[in-house]
Amino acid sequence: MEWFNNRDYWNTARSYIWSETRIENSGAAAEAVVKLLGASQGESILDMACGFGRHTFHFERLGLKATGVDLNPDFINEAVSRAGASGSSVCFIRDDMRKFIRRDSFHHVAVLYNSFGYFEDPDDDKKVLSNCFTSLHSGGKLLISTTSKDSTARFSQSGKNRNWMEDKDGGFVLMEAVYDPETSIVENRWILHGSGERKEFAYSLRVYSRPEMETLLSQAGFENINCYSGLSGKPFDEDNSHSLVVTCIKR
Repeated sequence: MEWFNNRDYWNTARSYIWSETRIENSGAAAEAVVKLLGASQGESILDMACGFGRHTFHFERLGLKATGVDLNPDFINEAVSRAGASGSSVCFIRDDMRKFIRRDSFHHVAVLYNSFGYFEDPDDDKKVLSNCFTSLHSGGKLLISTTSKDSTARFSQSGKNRNWMEDKDGGFVLMEAVYDPETSIVENRWILHGSGERKEFAYSLRVYSRPEMETLLSQAGFENINCYSGLSGKPFDEDNSHSLVVTCIKR
């Protein structure tokens, strides 16, 4: 089973992946995305790998026609229930980003916070970009935010990083990340302790350098590629930027 299809991982690790502070900052992040894309009210946006819609709902509040796509049925069901209860018109769809296509349907596509690079086969990343290209209107814009390969290499000089976090209920998670420069894949191992129970999960992420990302996007047909150090819009710096945020246009 591919790691991202493990629903127990997402449910068990949710409070660590999405802290209260991170969720509270979702509105500001959505505003920054809209600004970088130059999106106007009434335009459509696809939130790819939207999870439970923490950004998608904010896109709607900012005046966009929002659609969220995610493979996790628990997240999509949660988002649909929330939309129904709040009277939101956001459309949520359960689908695989390697397969989802709505030809010429969106002004903008956003793939946020390390939702790009999940797959073992690098050709699957190319499929995702191709699908985004096809789903955009002519002149439409794509934004991807991920961790930069340069940053990963800097913080993984020993090949292995270990850290831990504690949640408000006293549970904690031990985290180990191993970076393989040959494959550009970070293998992550999480050990969670809480309520007298221990669970262990593994997940992986392929990271890209700026030139690699620019090449992928160009091959997919995108142009006017701009790279930033984060959603703030500051220019990307290989030596100092942790995040790599890219915007580009469907020619």
